[in-house]
Amino acid sequence: MKKSIISGFIVVKVLLVLFLLTGCTTNNPYYPPTGTYQDTVVSTTLAPLESFQSVAQYQALASSQTNYFLGGFGGNSYRGDMMETTSLAMPKVATEGSSLPVANSDLGSTPDYSQTNNQVAGVDEADILKTDGQYIYTITEKTVYLLQAYPGTDAKVLGTITFDKYYPRNLFIDNDLLVVIGRVSGSEFYNTLGFQPRSGMMFVNVYDVHDRTNPILEKEFKFEGNYVDARLIGNEMYLVAKENPEVRRMYPTPIVVEGNMIKAMPVSELFYRPIPYDYPQLVMTHALNLQDFTLHSVGITMQSLQTVYVSNDNLYLVGRQYISEQRLREDVIEDLLANNISAVDKQLIEKIKTVDNAILNQQEKRQKILQIFYWYVQSMSPQEESVFEKQVDSELAKRLEAFEYREYSPIVKVSLQHGKPEIVAQGKVPGRLLNQFSLDEYDDVLRVATTISPVWSSLPDAKRKESSNAVWTLDKNLKLLGQLTDLAPGEQMYSTRFVANRLYMVTFKQIDPFFVIDLSNPKQPENMGSLKIVGFSRYLQPYDENYLIGIGRDATDLGRTQGLKISLFDVRDVAHPKEVAKFVTDEKYAQSTAEYEHKAFLFSKKKHLLVIPVYNYNYHNVGETYNGAFVFNISTSAITLRGLIDHSGSLDSSYYYRSGVERSLYIDNLLYTKSPHLLRINDLSTLASVKNVTLKKDTAMKIY
Repeated sequence: MKKSIISGFIVVKVLLVLFLLTGCTTNNPYYPPTGTYQDTVVSTTLAPLESFQSVAQYQALASSQTNYFLGGFGGNSYRGDMMETTSLAMPKVATEGSSLPVANSDLGSTPDYSQTNNQVAGVDEADILKTDGQYIYTITEKTVYLLQAYPGTDAKVLGTITFDKYYPRNLFIDNDLLVVIGRVSGSEFYNTLGFQPRSGMMFVNVYDVHDRTNPILEKEFKFEGNYVDARLIGNEMYLVAKENPEVRRMYPTPIVVEGNMIKAMPVSELFYRPIPYDYPQLVMTHALNLQDFTLHSVGITMQSLQTVYVSNDNLYLVGRQYISEQRLREDVIEDLLANNISAVDKQLIEKIKTVDNAILNQQEKRQKILQIFYWYVQSMSPQEESVFEKQVDSELAKRLEAFEYREYSPIVKVSLQHGKPEIVAQGKVPGRLLNQFSLDEYDDVLRVATTISPVWSSLPDAKRKESSNAVWTLDKNLKLLGQLTDLAPGEQMYSTRFVANRLYMVTFKQIDPFFVIDLSNPKQPENMGSLKIVGFSRYLQPYDENYLIGIGRDATDLGRTQGLKISLFDVRDVAHPKEVAKFVTDEKYAQSTAEYEHKAFLFSKKKHLLVIPVYNYNYHNVGETYNGAFVFNISTSAITLRGLIDHSGSLDSSYYYRSGVERSLYIDNLLYTKSPHLLRINDLSTLASVKNVTLKKDTAMKIY
């Protein structure tokens, strides 16, 4: 038994690094009220959201998670709760123009062109490639390229925006305004700022590109935190960033830098729930109007942000919560031994609790307190330990009965009315989400699809619970309306797509159950039918209201994955969906980034067009090696491969083993495929090459 005690103590020490216990009290009166672990996770009614009442209260939350105290390097200081503005000599980002003649923005009527493959109509998603039908804007490494795209024979680079230290990640184009979003890096800016936020910062630069040969920096912003995602609805751009709250004297709340002015967020715009948090994240939503550059921001304290979904009216932030059996076991051990420890050790525990959070954070305090209780366990005789272990198991079993599920997805609803983000509701559903396509808002109802993970238990004779899948519907206040549970036991979700009153769901273990779920009555979701085929789809794209395209993997009857597969599903008879067409590569290891990145998926029903990045490398048969984009003709009866747009010649060694083509689009009857250093233009009718435009590599290294 002594051996099991020691090994068990080691396990506890390891798990304590992963699971923070914040049930103990603190001497800081500003810290948000604490509660039990059960209060945090088991209740279906969430504690109300509150704004922080003071900087001290916000800093108490930050200090409970870390023992690092950051002071400023400069003489600036934070005064009270007001947003402070400080002038700053900002480093400038260099822009490069072209010596080409000034482009004429009036080229006649704009031809038909594709846009980013957005999830929600009218909600544009930030991406690395954008077009307005005449020009193309794209990112390669640290350079943004502005290209004349149409007509194809005249395509060329008109201008560039080159960043020295920063890393551009995404773009928006709004008439003659180009928005570049990315990550701040290097020490130059932070030295000027006076400190470096531990979560880093993102930048947003807005350029006037009326003259594409000479983009002019119109406005620049920097936001504290890591960039998560962005959307553009009309003239309003919405940005999501996340950060770990930190303690510092200078600007104790998150900062926004507009031009050369630093602004600290007022605590009244930062919200939390009065519960213990496990490693809290502050998730910021910024709304920036691209006409007058007014900015509105709001922050919410969450745990483990999973995904962001944006409808035309609301933005949803989804976190993740776990119920740890080991954590509950530790609570039980403390409770059972609370009256058995000595008065000296009780005093020691109270001293540990009252240590300033800047010296010992809650995690470190908890480790020290648990160590005291485990000393008592280790001092037991084998007989005493055996009896105590049974007591712990019995009490733990009782507490676990309170948990129907072991993981939840908390959801925060942020209204986007009038360009001012406002937190209006919160709720949670059991399980974890796959991605942004696991959510959909329809007629004021939020529909959510989740996977319930399998559950193992350390208790004697406990049975393992299999995974399953579920659909939840919530009203505009995020209160539960209806549910459909226990879908595909033993399997996990691979793709979902909501279309009007239906949900299409793919799960997988050995074969691919394709589910059609009726959501016309939100209070009673109903499984209308399913189709079992080999393989699975990782992404689902509506063809129209009657057909759905899936891209994923083929598989054997035993579930062994095979080649890249594209399927077309007929869902007119919801009780009997059919796979009416499919394409499977002969090459077993062919891959496409469109399986995971929906923005790489180009589809046009009108043009019968489907284009996806594709690559395959075969060590034994070089003839099976390719890297480029597959172009398909797709109809309701067939998926036919027309050919490959080759980009293998544009690749260097860093891209050799992965897809070269990042995105594709069409303008009129021209297909544009973009890899990091090449934009290829091909005729859509014949796929014949029209022109290649080289995008230079950002390096002085000679390549042989």
